[in-house]
Amino acid sequence: MTQLPTEFNVRIYGLFIHDDSILVSDELLQGKPFTKLPGGGLEFGESPVECLHREAQEEMKAEINVGKHFYTTDEYIQSYFRPWQQVICSYYSCTFKSPERIKVSNSKMNFDYSIQENQESFRWVKLSELANETFDFLSDKTAISKLIATL
Repeated sequence: MTQLPTEFNVRIYGLFIHDDSILVSDELLQGKPFTKLPGGGLEFGESPVECLHREAQEEMKAEINVGKHFYTTDEYIQSYFRPWQQVICSYYSCTFKSPERIKVSNSKMNFDYSIQENQESFRWVKLSELANETFDFLSDKTAISKLIATL
């Protein structure tokens, strides 16, 4: 029998759309490559909007505008990396104040595999080419399916 989680892990993500494209994050975590939406963990004493601003500063050195809430997970998700945690994810529509300043790659999984540490790179994906299969995590797949349905 699988052990039930004993903790919650609240994650906040941005749907950054610009020029008919959405920003995705390719990450190398614990030696495994993943494609996900940009964002991260909510800290105690922080609102979801504050979390998005902090994550954008930490990960992209970017100033952002946070728009409307888009989706919060409505299914049970156990953490891939921490099986003792249940993951709850919220997604918000976001824009960059200066999108041209965001450092992006033109290739998928643009990492230096000669180093062992975690890495992250960002790239734009055309909305017309967007598919939930692009993403590795269930919550992102669901959010992207909902976004595609609105296009």
